[in-house]
Amino acid sequence: AGSLRTRDESVRRSRMCPLIPPPPTASGSIDVRLALSHAIEILRDEISSAPQLAHIEPLTRFETETAYLLYPKGGFYDRHLDTPRAHDGWRRVGRAPEDGVALQQLRVRRTLSLLIYLNPNWDPALYGGELRVFLQDGTNVDITPTAGTLVLMQSNVVEHEVLPTRQPRQNVVGWFRTLKSGDCAQLDRLGQ
Repeated sequence: AGSLRTRDESVRRSRMCPLIPPPPTASGSIDVRLALSHAIEILRDEISSAPQLAHIEPLTRFETETAYLLYPKGGFYDRHLDTPRAHDGWRRVGRAPEDGVALQQLRVRRTLSLLIYLNPNWDPALYGGELRVFLQDGTNVDITPTAGTLVLMQSNVVEHEVLPTRQPRQNVVGWFRTLKSGDCAQLDRLGQ
């Protein structure tokens, strides 16, 4: 149901349906999508006001992406960051300078990644599919994708992967983004 996008299966085997920005109204329950969107905005506000998270860049209102993600049996996602390495993950918003000046000084980047797992009673010994998070001290932690588990991590800092699944694995994935203004001449020169 809905418009599903397929990724490069040598790196990632999964299917994704965007929730924000919204898919066609025929995709799933509008009421459930609105409730989820509201809950995620409350979470964003709570994160933004938490003193222990003051080191994280400000999360911009209305700059949140979310999607429904399905890893089929045999699904996986190789080790990665949720921001491109080029330009430290910043992407220009709006037109290029040669196309006019509207919004050319705005940049956006994924700041905080979120995962909400949807599979109840997940047994990693039987089903695999754990999220492996690589810590900066060289160790890693495996997180079992059990329904109701919320994972938050800095998008441009925390490398992670999804281990191969032996059962379909479902979750909501999202990114709180930061919008900033100011001249980013390098981005403009490269047409990014």
